[in-house]
Amino acid sequence: MLNATMIMRLKATIHSLEGQMSSVIEKSAKYAQIAAEEVPKTLYCLGGKLAERIYVVASKLTDNSLYHVCVFSDNIVATSVVVNSTALNSKAPEKVVFHLVTNAMKSWFAMNMDNLRGVTVEVQKFEDFKWLNASYVPLQEHYKQQKRAHWQQFSRQVLSIGCD
Repeated sequence: MLNATMIMRLKATIHSLEGQMSSVIEKSAKYAQIAAEEVPKTLYCLGGKLAERIYVVASKLTDNSLYHVCVFSDNIVATSVVVNSTALNSKAPEKVVFHLVTNAMKSWFAMNMDNLRGVTVEVQKFEDFKWLNASYVPLQEHYKQQKRAHWQQFSRQVLSIGCD
């Protein structure tokens, strides 16, 4: 008798859980439909637009029919002036590709890409070029020494302020 009662209870529990599950599945489908209808089209298409932009930029970086300009600089102002001036004064800005090698400007150009009238800008860090060393660029060693000296002086100043 006890076994039959237990089996009946389990069957009732399974039936109840199946009903709850079908209810949850219906609600889930309904909520998914509402969410799909309520997402703005600009946000819905964002992934496609980003993928397209990345593909276009990647294809331009290796296209030899375009005008490629390489700039090695830390000066954000000077480099942005060069890029903006070229974008404004070029007859065909979509044919200009800038390869900037720096350690400071990636976010600035990412925020201001819409103002460049079609000029393609690739920003890379000095550190990304493992082969780029003092034998190729004598100024790089000077730059590293200057940077090291600056931080040593800065840390001495901070320590002297902290000890007062």
